[in-house]
Amino acid sequence: MNRIRFAPRFSTLPLALLLPLLAASPAAAVELAGEAADAFNQETLVDGLAEPTDILVLADGRAVITQRGGDIAILADGGQTDDHINVHTDAGEQGLLSVVADPNFATNHYLYFYASTGDEVENRHKVLRVELGADNQLGEPTIIVDEGLLGPANHNGGGLIIDDNYIYLSVGDTGHNATPPNNRLGTCLNSTNGKILRVALDGSTPPENPLVGQTGVTGCASWDQDLQPMDPDERIYAWGFRNPFRFWVDPMTGLLWVGDVGEGAREEISVGEGGLHYGWPFREGAVEYDEAWMPANACMGVTPATECVPVAHDYPHENGDNCVIGGLILDACGWPDVWKGRYIFGDHGSGRVWTLNVNAGRTGVENGSLQEFGDGDGLASFRIGADNALYIVDDKAGTVQRITPKMATGEDCGLPPGGSGGTGGMTGTSGSGGNGGTGMSSGGTGAAPTAGSGPSSGSGGTNGATDAQSSEDGGCGCRAVGSGGMSAGLALLASAFGLAWARRRRGRSVR
Repeated sequence: MNRIRFAPRFSTLPLALLLPLLAASPAAAVELAGEAADAFNQETLVDGLAEPTDILVLADGRAVITQRGGDIAILADGGQTDDHINVHTDAGEQGLLSVVADPNFATNHYLYFYASTGDEVENRHKVLRVELGADNQLGEPTIIVDEGLLGPANHNGGGLIIDDNYIYLSVGDTGHNATPPNNRLGTCLNSTNGKILRVALDGSTPPENPLVGQTGVTGCASWDQDLQPMDPDERIYAWGFRNPFRFWVDPMTGLLWVGDVGEGAREEISVGEGGLHYGWPFREGAVEYDEAWMPANACMGVTPATECVPVAHDYPHENGDNCVIGGLILDACGWPDVWKGRYIFGDHGSGRVWTLNVNAGRTGVENGSLQEFGDGDGLASFRIGADNALYIVDDKAGTVQRITPKMATGEDCGLPPGGSGGTGGMTGTSGSGGNGGTGMSSGGTGAAPTAGSGPSSGSGGTNGATDAQSSEDGGCGCRAVGSGGMSAGLALLASAFGLAWARRRRGRSVR
């Protein structure tokens, strides 16, 4: 029986003692550039973290930060509280990968975590529901999504979103990196790997899911076995991904915005609906593959047949770029209109951050609209909090940056109902979400070292891990991998989070 253990640790250092220490804050890990440097204020909310993967900023002013090794930092007016979930981190992209809040957090106080906690490789990844108390202590976890999320080594996914009372989660294809690709799982609809799943808040399968009631869909017995008719996993919502580590659901359109980490050639952003094939392993960005085992008509040769979702934006592996980190549209309340129609994303390998102009229908981006936003070290997550600030998590630097517009508009930006700060406190609309946890990889050439367990491997023929039982992964393996709104106590904690706190523990375990 799987066991999940919480070992809460909380600060006993009075908040007043922090005041003389605030001046010691280090420089920001992500440096704004271009128009962004003129348009936004920037501050280091948190530093000194151990591979942070995600952040949730709630409407009540509290911030919840996940770290790959299982530590959870909770910042509030009264100080810092720490908890811990026992997770598997021997495979470098696994661990505690993301956090979102329940749409009804104000009344039920539920948080959801994506965590690599399973004792069996076949059921490695879980979605946990945990109650956050008024005392900033986490309650006993309930497993919401349990079986069938294979996690032998790399390509673990880790994205977590809640939109319209559905939980969306991304699962990678387990690796077996090769060029041309040989891993079939992204297109095998009996497997959750290489997919985005959608479940209800209690973990049940929504009857509206696209594969409910279907039989004889394209499946396979293992990652390198022939495609054949099989019954589907009805939790699957969208398929054809390599490692959709960070994705987002647009609450205005319901469309998925997916950053799918590439193999050795291209990184891509795709925009589309559920029930569709997003191209992998038949296509990597604009690069098409035609291997003997692949259906003659690529995505149209899969059952159910769909055209491959076209790539909205892709870019090559050069200048250190090798691992896309999907983001979101910057349409938070109070932001200048010129920025509200831009999609922000970045690359873990180079640390660069960009924006793209979104088209009028919010179905894609405008060609030629790529603009530089800033530079970091190892990007892990983009979130918008309940305070309408942008948060950028940098796992290599161990920091979270908070970014707000210098010239806010005159909009009434009262906190959204429900106390969860929008999509996971992350998108400024009802519900919970944002774009999930860390654990991406790419078999690119000349990859920068990744945070966590050792360097990434380099170029040539077979990229990164040739066997998913190995955690070595070329290219990008995230080795899990100013103004207004926040409470005064949380703002004071921003510079002092890296201090060595006095802590006391109480242990708790769940079976």
